[in-house]
Amino acid sequence: MVKITVDGKEVKAEDIKLSADVVKVISSCLDWHYSKKRLECVVKYDKYGTFFLYKGGFKMECVVYMRVSTEKQAEEGNGLESQKRDIQNYCKKNEYIITDYYIDDGYTGANMDRPELQRLITDCVAKRIKCVVAFKLDRLSRSMVDGIYMIERVFQPNNIMFKCVHDS
Repeated sequence: MVKITVDGKEVKAEDIKLSADVVKVISSCLDWHYSKKRLECVVKYDKYGTFFLYKGGFKMECVVYMRVSTEKQAEEGNGLESQKRDIQNYCKKNEYIITDYYIDDGYTGANMDRPELQRLITDCVAKRIKCVVAFKLDRLSRSMVDGIYMIERVFQPNNIMFKCVHDS
């Protein structure tokens, strides 16, 4: 998806007349465009109507994994709503576009027997995901062995970035 904005208004590429140099810059950016990323082009003109600035950037699409096992966790501030709020703020700040949520509500993190975690693994192996964002590493797994498995055997071999909002 390509979004082109002229003077603050979104327009279709075929509806604007650009100089050959501007078209060349946009085309070169489009050559770098690949699936799961979106390109944003902002075209501005000075008071004489000439192009003076091109600003483009890629926005990474990501999925979110959230888990809560007990009501007590929800009451302690690790509930699904607080996880979702913090993750959405993190994604907005880092210009990630959330495309899907994988939510295991009421499942322990002590093992990997969770339906949404299994769906996440399936989608990762099928290379439908480029980035996974979680609230904290312990939301992915309470087991160090399972956490390492996810990172080394699922994310890394499939070139998937893994980001935690509250862990570095």
